[in-house]
Amino acid sequence: MERFRAKTCRSFLFIAWVALALVAGGCSKSSPTTPTIQTPQGRILSITTTPRTDPPPTDQDFVDALNMAYDAGARGFAFSAQWSELEPAPESYRLNDFIDIMNYANGRDLTVLITIALINTVKREVPSDLSERRWNANEMVQRAMALLDQMGAHFTEQVKYIAIGNEVDIYLADRGTNERNDYIEFFRVIRDHIHQRWPWIQVGATTTFEGLAGNRVSVVQQLNQNTDVVILTYYPLDPGMAVRNPDTVHQDFQTMVAFAGNRPVVLQEIGYPAGKLNMSSPAMQAEFVRQFFDAWDEVGGAIPFLNYFQLHDFPDELCDAFLGYYGISAPAFRSFLCTLGLRKANGEARPAWRAFKEAAAAHGFP
Repeated sequence: MERFRAKTCRSFLFIAWVALALVAGGCSKSSPTTPTIQTPQGRILSITTTPRTDPPPTDQDFVDALNMAYDAGARGFAFSAQWSELEPAPESYRLNDFIDIMNYANGRDLTVLITIALINTVKREVPSDLSERRWNANEMVQRAMALLDQMGAHFTEQVKYIAIGNEVDIYLADRGTNERNDYIEFFRVIRDHIHQRWPWIQVGATTTFEGLAGNRVSVVQQLNQNTDVVILTYYPLDPGMAVRNPDTVHQDFQTMVAFAGNRPVVLQEIGYPAGKLNMSSPAMQAEFVRQFFDAWDEVGGAIPFLNYFQLHDFPDELCDAFLGYYGISAPAFRSFLCTLGLRKANGEARPAWRAFKEAAAAHGFP
């Protein structure tokens, strides 16, 4: 599930202020000095740092969210944006948000996953003048490479992974073979460009865990024939949006690793709702947190980067925006979207937040 980048979710100005304040040493007194990073088996833990949003967040709420994640052991950062946001007009780029995030990540020596959501689950999210172009059209390819070159001026070796597209299996499964093949060709060219310019970066295309089986498996297999890394989103739900048992994560992690073969698995998003409409509860969410840390130890470095989604719940207005974006009105879907936080939108911690901090420490994350 892509973080729908509505302005109600986070302000570019807030993020810019936060990043610059942190790099300049302007964090709250509780901010730790950056230590030498020593993570278990080379693994990196990340948290999507949505701030408290009820009442509307202040600058300090954004600072606090970043510090909470860091203090809980997160040494990674997952940045995601739609191509149409990054290039709102032809060859006119809006990268201030990305640059500020890179400054923050560099200041705290964080490992970075970048997702460019030119496909975002159910829609193409490309600049409007490219909306009718085939994926492998020369103009489409050249513009994508130009965007990467603009962003790449700010890459350091802390940028470890780039995902070209978000949950692309859902979109491509509903398209014909021609569009699917066009996208695969486009992906290969973009991957090669990244390899040539930034050879340390591993390139993938984010798909859903559910796509590893069922009617989308052929799409996921085709896409991953050309990837350096298998990048997934993972929410253990049944088709009716009810949660599966928290301990299912053990077998699911094994399934991911087996599918990837000799490639690493990166979890762009992993989460578990606490909502009653999802047949879940705060206690079940906390148990899932404990179980996924145990399951991660079992597969070790086969999953080198894991981003937990998310710190705080979305505000109600963003939940409503999601329903419109995805074209789904089911109450259970809204409950899923709006109870993923380790903490509620008003800042109240769910039991999963304490479980997360305790499990991270117990499993050796700084």
